[in-house]
Amino acid sequence: MGSRGGRAEEIRLQKESKKKKDRIAGILLIFAYGVAGILYISFTQLQPISDPGKLQTIAGEMLQGDFHQFQEGEYMHRYPFQSGYLLLIYYLMKVAGSREVLILQFANVLAAVWSYYTVYRMTGRVWDNRNNAVLLIEILFTPMLLYTSFVYGNLLSLGMAAEAIYLEYRYFEEKKICYIPASAILISVAIVLKSNSLIFFCGMLLYGLYQLFREEKIVQKGKIVLILGVFLLVYLAGGKLITRQMERIIRQPLPQGMPKLTWVAMGLEDGGEAPGYWNGTSVRIYTENDYDTRKTTQAAAEEIKEQIKQFTNNWKNGVKFFAKKTAAQWSEPTFGSIEISRNRESEKPLQGWIAGIYEENENAWYIELCNLYQTLVYMGTVLYVLTRWKTVRTEELIYAVIVMGGFVFHLFWEGKSQYVMPYFWLLIPYAVMGYEMTGKKLSDIRSRYLKNGIYKPGENS
Repeated sequence: MGSRGGRAEEIRLQKESKKKKDRIAGILLIFAYGVAGILYISFTQLQPISDPGKLQTIAGEMLQGDFHQFQEGEYMHRYPFQSGYLLLIYYLMKVAGSREVLILQFANVLAAVWSYYTVYRMTGRVWDNRNNAVLLIEILFTPMLLYTSFVYGNLLSLGMAAEAIYLEYRYFEEKKICYIPASAILISVAIVLKSNSLIFFCGMLLYGLYQLFREEKIVQKGKIVLILGVFLLVYLAGGKLITRQMERIIRQPLPQGMPKLTWVAMGLEDGGEAPGYWNGTSVRIYTENDYDTRKTTQAAAEEIKEQIKQFTNNWKNGVKFFAKKTAAQWSEPTFGSIEISRNRESEKPLQGWIAGIYEENENAWYIELCNLYQTLVYMGTVLYVLTRWKTVRTEELIYAVIVMGGFVFHLFWEGKSQYVMPYFWLLIPYAVMGYEMTGKKLSDIRSRYLKNGIYKPGENS
Protein backbone atom coordinates (compact mmCIF):
# COMPACT_ATOMS: atom_id res chain seq x y z
CA MET A 1 0.00 0.00 0.00
CA GLY A 2 2.82 2.37 0.92
CA SER A 3 4.56 1.69 -2.39
CA ARG A 4 1.33 2.33 -4.30
CA GLY A 5 0.66 5.57 -2.41
CA GLY A 6 4.21 6.76 -3.06
CA ARG A 7 3.80 6.06 -6.75
CA ALA A 8 0.52 8.04 -6.87
CA GLU A 9 2.20 10.97 -5.13
CA GLU A 10 5.05 10.83 -7.61
CA ILE A 11 2.63 10.95 -10.54
CA ARG A 12 0.77 13.90 -8.97
CA LEU A 13 4.03 15.82 -8.51
CA GLN A 14 5.02 15.10 -12.11
CA LYS A 15 1.69 16.45 -13.37
CA GLU A 16 2.02 19.60 -11.25
CA SER A 17 5.57 20.09 -12.49
CA LYS A 18 4.42 19.73 -16.11
CA LYS A 19 1.59 22.24 -15.56
CA LYS A 20 4.03 24.71 -14.04
CA LYS A 21 6.44 24.32 -16.97
CA ASP A 22 3.55 24.75 -19.42
CA ARG A 23 2.45 27.95 -17.69
CA ILE A 24 5.98 29.34 -17.79
CA ALA A 25 6.29 28.43 -21.48
CA GLY A 26 2.94 30.11 -22.19
CA ILE A 27 3.95 33.29 -20.37
CA LEU A 28 7.24 33.37 -22.28
CA LEU A 29 5.42 33.02 -25.61
CA ILE A 30 3.07 35.88 -24.72
CA PHE A 31 6.00 38.00 -23.54
CA ALA A 32 7.85 37.32 -26.81
CA TYR A 33 4.81 38.44 -28.80
CA GLY A 34 4.56 41.59 -26.72
CA VAL A 35 8.20 42.40 -27.43
CA ALA A 36 7.64 41.76 -31.17
CA GLY A 37 4.64 44.09 -31.13
CA ILE A 38 6.54 46.87 -29.36
CA LEU A 39 9.41 46.54 -31.83
CA TYR A 40 7.03 46.62 -34.79
CA ILE A 41 5.37 49.81 -33.55
CA SER A 42 8.74 51.36 -32.70
CA PHE A 43 10.15 50.61 -36.16
CA THR A 44 7.07 51.74 -38.11
CA GLN A 45 5.18 54.48 -36.21
CA LEU A 46 2.66 54.62 -39.05
CA GLN A 47 0.30 57.59 -39.02
CA PRO A 48 -3.45 57.00 -39.42
CA ILE A 49 -5.29 57.72 -42.66
CA SER A 50 -8.84 57.14 -43.95
CA ASP A 51 -11.44 56.75 -41.15
CA PRO A 52 -8.87 56.52 -38.31
CA GLY A 53 -7.17 59.64 -39.68
CA LYS A 54 -10.51 61.41 -39.94
CA LEU A 55 -11.26 60.71 -36.29
CA GLN A 56 -7.85 62.12 -35.33
CA THR A 57 -8.65 65.31 -37.23
CA ILE A 58 -12.10 65.61 -35.65
CA ALA A 59 -10.69 65.12 -32.13
CA GLY A 60 -8.15 67.87 -32.79
CA GLU A 61 -10.90 70.18 -34.04
CA MET A 62 -13.02 69.45 -30.98
CA LEU A 63 -10.15 70.48 -28.73
CA GLN A 64 -10.16 73.82 -30.57
CA GLY A 65 -13.92 74.21 -30.03
CA ASP A 66 -14.74 73.35 -33.67
CA PHE A 67 -17.73 70.99 -33.88
CA HIS A 68 -18.71 71.43 -37.53
CA GLN A 69 -18.23 67.67 -38.20
CA PHE A 70 -21.49 67.11 -36.27
CA GLN A 71 -23.47 69.33 -38.63
CA GLU A 72 -25.80 67.97 -41.28
CA GLY A 73 -24.04 65.89 -43.92
CA GLU A 74 -20.66 65.86 -42.15
CA TYR A 75 -18.75 62.82 -40.90
CA MET A 76 -20.08 62.56 -37.32
CA HIS A 77 -23.58 63.44 -38.50
CA ARG A 78 -23.42 60.28 -40.61
CA TYR A 79 -21.48 58.07 -38.16
CA PRO A 80 -22.34 59.05 -34.56
CA PHE A 81 -21.63 55.44 -33.50
CA GLN A 82 -17.94 56.45 -33.68
CA SER A 83 -18.48 58.66 -30.62
CA GLY A 84 -17.04 56.17 -28.11
CA TYR A 85 -13.69 55.78 -29.82
CA LEU A 86 -13.64 59.48 -30.73
CA LEU A 87 -13.98 60.37 -27.04
CA LEU A 88 -11.03 58.10 -26.22
CA ILE A 89 -8.90 59.91 -28.83
CA TYR A 90 -10.17 63.30 -27.62
CA TYR A 91 -9.17 62.73 -23.99
CA LEU A 92 -5.87 61.06 -24.87
CA MET A 93 -5.02 63.96 -27.18
CA LYS A 94 -5.92 66.35 -24.39
CA VAL A 95 -3.40 64.68 -22.08
CA ALA A 96 -0.67 63.43 -24.44
CA GLY A 97 -0.93 65.74 -27.44
CA SER A 98 0.72 64.46 -30.60
CA ARG A 99 2.00 61.29 -28.86
CA GLU A 100 -1.58 60.04 -28.57
CA VAL A 101 -1.31 57.90 -31.74
CA LEU A 102 1.79 56.11 -30.47
CA ILE A 103 0.10 55.50 -27.11
CA LEU A 104 -2.90 53.94 -28.85
CA GLN A 105 -0.61 51.73 -30.94
CA PHE A 106 1.20 50.45 -27.86
CA ALA A 107 -2.22 49.97 -26.24
CA ASN A 108 -3.11 47.80 -29.26
CA VAL A 109 -0.08 45.62 -28.51
CA LEU A 110 -1.26 45.18 -24.92
CA ALA A 111 -4.78 44.41 -26.17
CA ALA A 112 -3.42 41.75 -28.55
CA VAL A 113 -1.39 40.21 -25.71
CA TRP A 114 -4.49 40.28 -23.51
CA SER A 115 -6.54 38.59 -26.25
CA TYR A 116 -3.99 35.81 -26.68
CA TYR A 117 -3.74 35.23 -22.94
CA THR A 118 -7.53 35.11 -22.62
CA VAL A 119 -7.93 32.49 -25.35
CA TYR A 120 -5.04 30.54 -23.81
CA ARG A 121 -6.89 30.45 -20.46
CA MET A 122 -10.20 29.68 -22.15
CA THR A 123 -8.68 26.74 -24.00
CA GLY A 124 -7.36 25.41 -20.70
CA ARG A 125 -10.83 25.45 -19.17
CA VAL A 126 -12.95 24.34 -22.12
CA TRP A 127 -10.73 21.47 -23.26
CA ASP A 128 -9.06 20.86 -19.89
CA ASN A 129 -5.76 21.45 -21.62
CA ARG A 130 -3.70 24.62 -21.29
CA ASN A 131 -2.41 23.98 -24.78
CA ASN A 132 0.70 25.98 -25.63
CA ALA A 133 0.25 24.79 -29.21
CA VAL A 134 -2.94 26.91 -29.40
CA LEU A 135 -1.05 29.92 -28.09
CA LEU A 136 1.86 29.41 -30.48
CA ILE A 137 -0.40 29.09 -33.53
CA GLU A 138 -2.43 32.13 -32.42
CA ILE A 139 0.74 34.20 -32.14
CA LEU A 140 1.83 33.16 -35.64
CA PHE A 141 -1.27 34.90 -37.04
CA THR A 142 0.76 37.79 -38.50
CA PRO A 143 -2.18 40.02 -39.63
CA MET A 144 -2.87 40.64 -35.94
CA LEU A 145 0.63 42.06 -35.53
CA LEU A 146 0.09 44.50 -38.41
CA TYR A 147 -3.22 45.58 -36.89
CA THR A 148 -1.40 46.86 -33.80
CA SER A 149 -0.58 50.01 -35.83
CA PHE A 150 -4.25 50.49 -36.80
CA VAL A 151 -5.74 52.97 -34.33
CA TYR A 152 -9.43 52.28 -34.92
CA GLY A 153 -10.59 50.35 -31.85
CA ASN A 154 -10.38 46.88 -33.42
CA LEU A 155 -7.85 45.29 -31.06
CA LEU A 156 -8.89 47.20 -27.95
CA SER A 157 -12.45 46.02 -28.50
CA LEU A 158 -11.37 42.44 -29.24
CA GLY A 159 -9.31 42.19 -26.05
CA MET A 160 -12.22 43.37 -23.91
CA ALA A 161 -14.78 41.18 -25.69
CA ALA A 162 -12.58 38.08 -25.35
CA GLU A 163 -12.12 38.69 -21.62
CA ALA A 164 -15.86 39.34 -21.18
CA ILE A 165 -16.65 35.94 -22.73
CA TYR A 166 -14.07 34.25 -20.53
CA LEU A 167 -15.49 35.82 -17.35
CA GLU A 168 -19.04 34.83 -18.28
CA TYR A 169 -17.84 31.26 -18.87
CA ARG A 170 -16.10 31.25 -15.48
CA TYR A 171 -19.28 32.41 -13.75
CA PHE A 172 -21.30 29.51 -15.10
CA GLU A 173 -18.44 27.16 -14.22
CA GLU A 174 -17.77 28.44 -10.67
CA LYS A 175 -20.97 30.40 -9.82
CA LYS A 176 -18.95 33.37 -8.48
CA ILE A 177 -21.08 36.46 -8.99
CA CYS A 178 -18.04 38.80 -9.03
CA TYR A 179 -17.35 37.77 -12.64
CA ILE A 180 -20.65 39.17 -13.95
CA PRO A 181 -20.21 42.94 -13.37
CA ALA A 182 -16.69 42.82 -14.84
CA SER A 183 -17.91 40.84 -17.85
CA ALA A 184 -20.85 43.19 -18.44
CA ILE A 185 -18.68 46.32 -18.22
CA LEU A 186 -16.00 44.89 -20.51
CA ILE A 187 -18.41 43.86 -23.27
CA SER A 188 -20.19 47.22 -23.05
CA VAL A 189 -16.92 49.13 -23.40
CA ALA A 190 -15.96 46.81 -26.28
CA ILE A 191 -19.20 47.75 -28.09
CA VAL A 192 -18.63 51.45 -27.40
CA LEU A 193 -15.17 51.21 -28.98
CA LYS A 194 -16.28 49.04 -31.92
CA SER A 195 -19.95 48.45 -32.62
CA ASN A 196 -19.24 45.11 -34.38
CA SER A 197 -18.60 43.67 -30.90
CA LEU A 198 -22.39 43.44 -30.67
CA ILE A 199 -21.95 40.04 -32.36
CA PHE A 200 -19.84 38.91 -29.40
CA PHE A 201 -22.47 40.30 -27.03
CA CYS A 202 -25.24 38.37 -28.80
CA GLY A 203 -23.15 35.20 -28.50
CA MET A 204 -22.79 35.82 -24.75
CA LEU A 205 -26.55 36.30 -24.37
CA LEU A 206 -27.21 33.08 -26.28
CA TYR A 207 -24.80 31.21 -24.03
CA GLY A 208 -26.64 32.65 -21.01
CA LEU A 209 -29.99 31.54 -22.46
CA TYR A 210 -28.58 28.04 -22.99
CA GLN A 211 -27.58 27.94 -19.32
CA LEU A 212 -31.06 29.17 -18.39
CA PHE A 213 -32.83 26.36 -20.27
CA ARG A 214 -30.53 23.62 -18.98
CA GLU A 215 -30.87 24.77 -15.35
CA GLU A 216 -33.50 22.84 -13.38
CA LYS A 217 -33.61 24.81 -10.11
CA ILE A 218 -36.01 27.77 -10.10
CA VAL A 219 -33.73 29.90 -7.91
CA GLN A 220 -30.80 29.41 -10.27
CA LYS A 221 -33.03 30.19 -13.27
CA GLY A 222 -34.00 33.45 -11.59
CA LYS A 223 -30.34 34.33 -11.06
CA ILE A 224 -29.56 33.76 -14.72
CA VAL A 225 -32.48 35.96 -15.79
CA LEU A 226 -31.15 38.72 -13.50
CA ILE A 227 -27.65 38.27 -14.94
CA LEU A 228 -28.92 38.62 -18.51
CA GLY A 229 -30.80 41.72 -17.36
CA VAL A 230 -27.58 43.15 -15.90
CA PHE A 231 -25.79 42.58 -19.22
CA LEU A 232 -28.53 44.44 -21.12
CA LEU A 233 -28.76 47.30 -18.61
CA VAL A 234 -25.00 47.89 -18.55
CA TYR A 235 -24.92 47.81 -22.36
CA LEU A 236 -27.73 50.39 -22.62
CA ALA A 237 -26.21 52.52 -19.87
CA GLY A 238 -22.85 52.54 -21.66
CA GLY A 239 -24.43 53.90 -24.83
CA LYS A 240 -26.35 56.57 -22.92
CA LEU A 241 -23.24 57.63 -21.01
CA ILE A 242 -21.23 58.11 -24.20
CA THR A 243 -24.06 60.07 -25.83
CA ARG A 244 -24.45 62.40 -22.85
CA GLN A 245 -20.72 62.98 -22.56
CA MET A 246 -20.37 63.79 -26.25
CA GLU A 247 -23.38 66.13 -26.13
CA ARG A 248 -21.86 67.89 -23.13
CA ILE A 249 -18.68 68.56 -25.12
CA ILE A 250 -20.25 69.60 -28.43
CA ARG A 251 -23.11 71.45 -26.70
CA GLN A 252 -25.78 70.08 -29.04
CA PRO A 253 -27.78 66.84 -29.44
CA LEU A 254 -25.86 63.97 -30.99
CA PRO A 255 -27.26 63.20 -34.48
CA GLN A 256 -29.07 59.91 -35.07
CA GLY A 257 -26.87 59.11 -38.04
CA MET A 258 -27.51 56.92 -41.03
CA PRO A 259 -30.07 54.15 -40.38
CA LYS A 260 -28.57 50.66 -40.11
CA LEU A 261 -30.63 49.46 -43.07
CA THR A 262 -28.48 51.59 -45.39
CA TRP A 263 -25.53 49.27 -44.69
CA VAL A 264 -27.68 46.25 -45.45
CA ALA A 265 -28.80 47.84 -48.73
CA MET A 266 -25.15 48.37 -49.62
CA GLY A 267 -24.22 44.87 -48.48
CA LEU A 268 -26.63 43.39 -51.02
CA GLU A 269 -25.25 45.32 -54.00
CA ASP A 270 -22.39 44.96 -56.46
CA GLY A 271 -20.22 47.86 -57.48
CA GLY A 272 -17.52 47.98 -54.84
CA GLU A 273 -14.16 46.24 -54.53
CA ALA A 274 -16.14 42.98 -54.24
CA PRO A 275 -19.85 42.06 -54.03
CA GLY A 276 -21.38 43.67 -50.94
CA TYR A 277 -18.31 45.84 -50.23
CA TRP A 278 -18.35 49.61 -49.75
CA ASN A 279 -19.71 51.40 -52.83
CA GLY A 280 -21.16 54.57 -51.30
CA THR A 281 -24.79 53.42 -51.41
CA SER A 282 -25.39 54.06 -47.69
CA VAL A 283 -24.28 57.69 -47.98
CA ARG A 284 -26.15 58.13 -51.28
CA ILE A 285 -29.48 57.02 -49.80
CA TYR A 286 -28.98 59.24 -46.75
CA THR A 287 -28.08 62.26 -48.89
CA GLU A 288 -30.90 61.73 -51.41
CA ASN A 289 -33.40 61.72 -48.54
CA ASP A 290 -32.14 65.00 -47.07
CA TYR A 291 -30.57 63.28 -44.04
CA ASP A 292 -34.04 62.41 -42.75
CA THR A 293 -33.82 59.18 -40.72
CA ARG A 294 -37.41 58.05 -41.34
CA LYS A 295 -37.35 58.67 -45.10
CA THR A 296 -33.87 57.13 -45.40
CA THR A 297 -35.04 53.99 -43.57
CA GLN A 298 -38.00 53.64 -45.97
CA ALA A 299 -35.80 54.18 -49.03
CA ALA A 300 -33.22 51.66 -47.81
CA ALA A 301 -35.96 49.11 -47.12
CA GLU A 302 -37.27 49.56 -50.66
CA GLU A 303 -33.80 49.00 -52.14
CA ILE A 304 -33.39 45.87 -50.02
CA LYS A 305 -36.77 44.53 -51.17
CA GLU A 306 -35.83 45.18 -54.79
CA GLN A 307 -32.50 43.42 -54.41
CA ILE A 308 -34.09 40.41 -52.71
CA LYS A 309 -36.69 40.31 -55.49
CA GLN A 310 -33.89 40.15 -58.06
CA PHE A 311 -32.22 37.31 -56.15
CA THR A 312 -35.46 35.32 -55.92
CA ASN A 313 -36.30 35.89 -59.60
CA ASN A 314 -32.85 34.67 -60.59
CA TRP A 315 -31.67 32.47 -57.73
CA LYS A 316 -28.47 31.50 -59.57
CA ASN A 317 -27.33 35.12 -59.56
CA GLY A 318 -28.20 35.29 -55.86
CA VAL A 319 -26.11 32.22 -55.10
CA LYS A 320 -23.20 33.62 -57.12
CA PHE A 321 -23.45 36.97 -55.34
CA PHE A 322 -23.30 35.50 -51.83
CA ALA A 323 -20.64 32.96 -52.82
CA LYS A 324 -18.40 35.72 -54.20
CA LYS A 325 -19.06 37.96 -51.21
CA THR A 326 -18.23 35.14 -48.79
CA ALA A 327 -15.06 34.26 -50.67
CA ALA A 328 -13.95 37.90 -50.80
CA GLN A 329 -14.25 38.19 -47.02
CA TRP A 330 -13.20 34.77 -45.74
CA SER A 331 -10.57 33.69 -48.27
CA GLU A 332 -8.58 36.92 -48.37
CA PRO A 333 -5.58 35.60 -46.41
CA THR A 334 -4.21 38.89 -45.05
CA PHE A 335 -7.62 40.02 -43.71
CA GLY A 336 -6.97 43.57 -44.87
CA SER A 337 -3.68 43.89 -42.98
CA ILE A 338 -1.90 45.12 -46.13
CA GLU A 339 -4.70 47.51 -47.02
CA ILE A 340 -4.69 49.17 -43.57
CA SER A 341 -0.89 49.59 -43.69
CA ARG A 342 -0.40 50.84 -47.25
CA ASN A 343 0.12 54.53 -48.17
CA ARG A 344 0.59 55.59 -44.55
CA GLU A 345 3.29 58.08 -43.64
CA SER A 346 5.81 57.07 -41.01
CA GLU A 347 7.64 59.04 -38.34
CA LYS A 348 10.84 57.23 -39.33
CA PRO A 349 12.27 55.42 -42.40
CA LEU A 350 10.84 51.91 -42.68
CA GLN A 351 13.09 48.85 -42.65
CA GLY A 352 13.28 47.14 -46.03
CA TRP A 353 11.47 43.91 -45.07
CA ILE A 354 8.69 45.83 -43.31
CA ALA A 355 8.19 48.20 -46.24
CA GLY A 356 8.10 45.14 -48.51
CA ILE A 357 4.93 43.90 -46.79
CA TYR A 358 3.09 47.03 -47.91
CA GLU A 359 4.41 47.12 -51.51
CA GLU A 360 2.34 45.27 -54.10
CA ASN A 361 5.37 44.07 -56.07
CA GLU A 362 7.27 42.82 -53.02
CA ASN A 363 4.71 41.26 -50.69
CA ALA A 364 3.97 37.98 -52.50
CA TRP A 365 5.87 36.08 -49.77
CA TYR A 366 3.68 37.60 -47.06
CA ILE A 367 0.45 36.81 -48.92
CA GLU A 368 1.58 33.21 -49.53
CA LEU A 369 2.52 32.82 -45.87
CA CYS A 370 -0.90 34.10 -44.79
CA ASN A 371 -2.58 31.89 -47.40
CA LEU A 372 -0.87 28.78 -46.05
CA TYR A 373 -1.78 29.72 -42.49
CA GLN A 374 -5.41 30.36 -43.41
CA THR A 375 -5.69 27.05 -45.27
CA LEU A 376 -4.26 25.10 -42.33
CA VAL A 377 -6.69 26.78 -39.92
CA TYR A 378 -9.70 25.97 -42.09
CA MET A 379 -8.51 22.36 -42.54
CA GLY A 380 -7.97 21.98 -38.80
CA THR A 381 -11.45 23.37 -38.11
CA VAL A 382 -12.97 20.82 -40.50
CA LEU A 383 -11.04 18.05 -38.71
CA TYR A 384 -12.41 19.30 -35.41
CA VAL A 385 -15.97 19.09 -36.71
CA LEU A 386 -15.38 15.59 -38.11
CA THR A 387 -13.80 14.25 -34.91
CA ARG A 388 -16.15 15.94 -32.43
CA TRP A 389 -19.54 16.29 -34.11
CA LYS A 390 -21.02 13.34 -32.16
CA THR A 391 -19.35 14.00 -28.81
CA VAL A 392 -18.97 17.80 -28.67
CA ARG A 393 -19.95 19.50 -25.41
CA THR A 394 -21.98 22.71 -25.60
CA GLU A 395 -19.26 24.57 -23.66
CA GLU A 396 -16.93 24.02 -26.60
CA LEU A 397 -19.25 25.91 -28.94
CA ILE A 398 -19.22 29.36 -27.31
CA TYR A 399 -16.69 30.70 -29.85
CA ALA A 400 -18.34 28.78 -32.69
CA VAL A 401 -21.69 30.50 -32.03
CA ILE A 402 -19.99 33.90 -32.31
CA VAL A 403 -18.23 32.86 -35.53
CA MET A 404 -21.51 31.69 -37.05
CA GLY A 405 -23.19 34.92 -35.95
CA GLY A 406 -20.44 36.95 -37.63
CA PHE A 407 -20.71 34.84 -40.77
CA VAL A 408 -24.47 35.36 -41.11
CA PHE A 409 -24.30 39.04 -40.18
CA HIS A 410 -21.69 39.85 -42.83
CA LEU A 411 -23.60 37.96 -45.50
CA PHE A 412 -26.00 40.90 -45.46
CA TRP A 413 -24.04 43.79 -43.90
CA GLU A 414 -21.30 45.70 -45.67
CA GLY A 415 -18.54 43.22 -46.43
CA LYS A 416 -14.82 43.50 -45.74
CA SER A 417 -12.15 40.95 -44.85
CA GLN A 418 -11.10 43.27 -42.02
CA TYR A 419 -14.52 42.81 -40.41
CA VAL A 420 -14.34 39.00 -40.31
CA MET A 421 -10.78 38.79 -38.95
CA PRO A 422 -11.88 38.47 -35.28
CA TYR A 423 -14.12 35.52 -36.18
CA PHE A 424 -11.35 33.76 -38.08
CA TRP A 425 -9.10 34.34 -35.07
CA LEU A 426 -11.66 32.52 -32.88
CA LEU A 427 -11.43 29.48 -35.17
CA ILE A 428 -7.75 28.93 -34.39
CA PRO A 429 -8.28 27.00 -31.11
CA TYR A 430 -10.70 24.68 -32.93
CA ALA A 431 -8.15 24.12 -35.69
CA VAL A 432 -5.34 23.24 -33.26
CA MET A 433 -7.60 20.91 -31.26
CA GLY A 434 -8.79 19.39 -34.55
CA TYR A 435 -5.26 18.37 -35.51
CA GLU A 436 -4.56 17.15 -31.98
CA MET A 437 -7.74 15.04 -31.80
CA THR A 438 -7.17 13.64 -35.29
CA GLY A 439 -3.65 12.63 -34.25
CA LYS A 440 -5.02 10.89 -31.15
CA LYS A 441 -7.63 9.03 -33.17
CA LEU A 442 -5.03 7.83 -35.68
CA SER A 443 -2.78 6.77 -32.79
CA ASP A 444 -5.67 4.84 -31.20
CA ILE A 445 -6.41 3.10 -34.50
CA ARG A 446 -2.76 2.10 -34.85
CA SER A 447 -2.68 0.82 -31.25
CA ARG A 448 -5.78 -1.32 -31.83
CA TYR A 449 -4.25 -2.78 -34.98
CA LEU A 450 -1.06 -3.65 -33.11
CA LYS A 451 -3.00 -5.15 -30.19
CA ASN A 452 -5.14 -7.32 -32.46
CA GLY A 453 -2.13 -8.54 -34.39
CA ILE A 454 -3.24 -6.98 -37.66
CA TYR A 455 0.12 -5.33 -38.00
CA LYS A 456 3.38 -6.24 -36.26
CA PRO A 457 6.43 -3.99 -36.72
CA GLY A 458 9.48 -5.88 -37.94
CA GLU A 459 7.47 -8.80 -39.25
CA ASN A 460 8.30 -9.81 -42.83
CA SER A 461 5.47 -9.44 -45.25
